[in-house]
This record gives sequence, structure tokens and C-alpha cells, in this order.
Amino acid sequence: MRDKGADDMRFKMSEKKAHEIAVILQGICWLMTLFAMTVAVLVLLGRVEVSLTTPAGHYEGVLLLEKDHNVTSRFLFTQISDQKVFLQTEGTVGFVTWLAISLIGIVRVFPMGFCFFLLTGFFKNISEGKVFVAPNANILLNSAGALIIASLITPILNAFVFPLLINHFTANRLTISVSPNFTGLFFGAVLLVMAYVFHYGIYLQDEADHTL
Repeated sequence: MRDKGADDMRFKMSEKKAHEIAVILQGICWLMTLFAMTVAVLVLLGRVEVSLTTPAGHYEGVLLLEKDHNVTSRFLFTQISDQKVFLQTEGTVGFVTWLAISLIGIVRVFPMGFCFFLLTGFFKNISEGKVFVAPNANILLNSAGALIIASLITPILNAFVFPLLINHFTANRLTISVSPNFTGLFFGAVLLVMAYVFHYGIYLQDEADHTL
């Protein structure tokens, strides 16, 4: 015959461990949110790696707003796309060029930072024992929507809108190699399914409460 008290103790221990893991995951989400904010600042400061062609020559892996493209070491920079960014300029990088390339970086990093920021609230609720509650389901749904929408729209912006902005309003020429973001779509779909599970769990919990 099984000891009910031992089963209850094992359940409580596993619940406690789940809460501890949730606290750790909340901390990781805060760190990733901070990382996304740091990348956004670097992008706005022009610490963006591009393939640059100027009248002086062609340079691979240089920074957008740096003065000397011949330096051999660079500190604190970011790639704004999984694909290469090719920029051809006849002079200095102007405001419109900086703005468009900054927007390329922002639309890449913002959805990730937004999702991690939302998930800090999700794991906070889990650590406090609030599991099947409406805020958790809504957090998962909003995170899924942000990832899926960004994964669908970002390649279109990178392929057509931002290059058009630079090519039409400046003397510079921008080309970006673009591919669909299947990773973002996959994780967005996973979060969408999780949101459904949580909404269904809340429904079953309400049904049980009304039955009692």
C-alpha cells in the first residue's frame, strides 16, 4: 500500500523546485531583456557591422559610423541581421542612412526584448504559485503574437522598405541578403500552443470550482 503522506511530500518538493527554477528563469529573462536594450543602444550609436564600399575601397566587417575603416580591432559592436548588410556610399553616412539601418536593427531586437520582458512576469507568477491564471495565458499569447508578426514582417521591411528608403532619399545604396525567420515562427507557434493550454487549464479550473 502506498504512503499518501510520502506522495504529498514528493509533490510539495517538486513544486518547491519548480518555483526555484522559475525564479532562475525570471532572472535569465531580465538579463536577456537588458541584453536586447544594450544591443538597441549600440545600434543607435552606429556600432553596426556592415560590408562597406566607398571611393577609397571596399571594407568587410566595419562599423557604420566609424572614422577609420582600417583599424584591426573593434569593441562593442553588433550585427543587426542574420544576413549581411551591404552599403555603398560616395561620401559620409548621412542621417537617412543611419536612420534606416538603425531601424533594421531595432525591428530585429525589439520583438526578442519585448518577449523576454513579458516572460519575466510569467515566471514571476509561476514562482509565486500562480500557474493557471489569466495573466499567464495572456503573456504567452502576446509573446507569440510579437514573435510571429515580427518573423513575417521583418524580412519584408529588410528586403523592400529600408533599402527603398536609403536608395530613394540618399546617394547611398543598401542591399541586404534576406531569408525567412523560421526560428521565430517556430517559437512563436510553440508559445501560441502554450497559450492555448493555459487558457484551457483556466477553463477546466473554473469548471471544477463551479462544480464544487
